[in-house]
This record gives sequence, structure tokens and C-alpha cells, in this order.
Amino acid sequence: MRFTISLSQPFNLDYTLNCGQTFRWRKIEGSWYGMIGSAAVKATQIKDTLQIESDEELEEKTIFSYFGLEDDLPRVYDSINKDRHIERILRYYEGLRIMRQDPWETIISFITATYINIKRVKMTLNNLCSRIGLPKTLDGIALYTFPTPQAILQLGDVGLREAGFGYRAPWLVEAAKFVESRQDLMLNLINLSYEPARMLLMKSKIKGIGEKVADCILLFGFGKLESFPIDRWVRQSILHHYAHLFEADLIDSLKARRSLDKARYNKN
Repeated sequence: MRFTISLSQPFNLDYTLNCGQTFRWRKIEGSWYGMIGSAAVKATQIKDTLQIESDEELEEKTIFSYFGLEDDLPRVYDSINKDRHIERILRYYEGLRIMRQDPWETIISFITATYINIKRVKMTLNNLCSRIGLPKTLDGIALYTFPTPQAILQLGDVGLREAGFGYRAPWLVEAAKFVESRQDLMLNLINLSYEPARMLLMKSKIKGIGEKVADCILLFGFGKLESFPIDRWVRQSILHHYAHLFEADLIDSLKARRSLDKARYNKN
């Protein structure tokens, strides 16, 4: 199927798909290829239009939700544009939007992303999907659905290590077992507000889901816009532009590149 969306607010497809919030989209000859649910999708932006092609029926509202096009971006900009640093970033990255991705894929993706670079995350996740995802083809491009918890459990620890997950392999098995045994988990995380959802996710005690990973999962997979993952880029921004607003011991920890403990992460 094909359809075109007229964009009435700022949107930049390149920034949105290439900023580290999603890992399985590929740009080929000006278009992006990826998966939305079980549908293989080709997305192409031409100025103020977004062209969508897919091998399955997709509703326009699904595209709006997935790419964050429902958010009133000018209103968001007005609410956060408080100083020259933010103003410069908003101008440079105008149109970058927060996506609403598949929750299960987001959980596995950000457990995988712990302490490795984006390039390796992409390679590892794509390797997993090519092994046990369902194959799809669009414009001759090979794409794969994201494997279910059951498929990951069947692959097991050894198979996950062979796919490149290393010491994270048992973490993925643990996450799959937890989600499989708690059929209500995803629905609860969707329906709960940010703080209760975060508490529920942290109480799962799934290895690999710490404070920052939990915030990434809730932001990019469950639409909890209150989430504020504190990664190394945020730390650098604090050190370079906002150090005067924080306690000296926190700044010393950031300068020494020490990890923030739970209490300090949640406080700041």
C-alpha cells in the first residue's frame, strides 16, 4: 500500500531515525527501510510530505503515532526554549521527534545497548532478527520482524551469544521469561502514568534494566514523555553548560566519569 502524509509541523525523518532512539531502520538511496509491527515499510520525506509504502495495510494514525507526529512540536519548543544552548539545539535539530516504538522490541533494544556503541547495537539486533525473525521483502530489501519472547527463549543463551549478545544473553532470556510469565506487564506499563510504570519496570529486577535503561524504555517504547534518560551526552551538557546549577559533589562525580547511584540519578 502507498499513501502520502502532508506535514503541517516540523518533522525531520533523518534526525528522528538516526539519533539513537531506534536501531533497525536503514537508509538506502534517500529512503528509509524498516519495520512497523509486522509490516515492512519504506519511508521517504520530500520537503513537507512523508511518503509511506508498506507490504501490509497500515492506517495513517499508526504512522502518526509511530513517528511522534501527534505531538505539538512548536508548543513543546516554547515550553523548553529557556536559554541560548537549548535554542541552538532546537534550531539545529528542528523536526526531531520522539517515536512510539514496539514496547517489546524497545525493552530488548535498550538492554542490548548497555555499554556498547550504536553501530554494534544495530549489528547485533539485526543479526538476531535475521536468525529468528520472520523474513520480509520490500523493493528487494530484506527485512525481518522482531522475534517474540517465545522465539528468544527457544534460541536460548547459547544462540544469543552466537548472535553477538555476549554476557547480555542471559539478560535477554530473563526478560523474555518475565514478559512471557506476566501477560499483564505490557498493558500495565502502557496504562500507568510515568512514576508507577517506572516503579513497576524497576521492580521486575530484569538484569540490564537500570535507571537510565528504564527511562529509555518508557520514553521510546511506552510514550512516557516525562522520562529523562541521563546518558553521557546529557552529562556532558551538564558539565559544559549547567554545572553551576548542581551540587559540587555531583559535578565532581561527572568529571570523574563515575556512574550515578540510584538516589543521585533519581534526584537529578
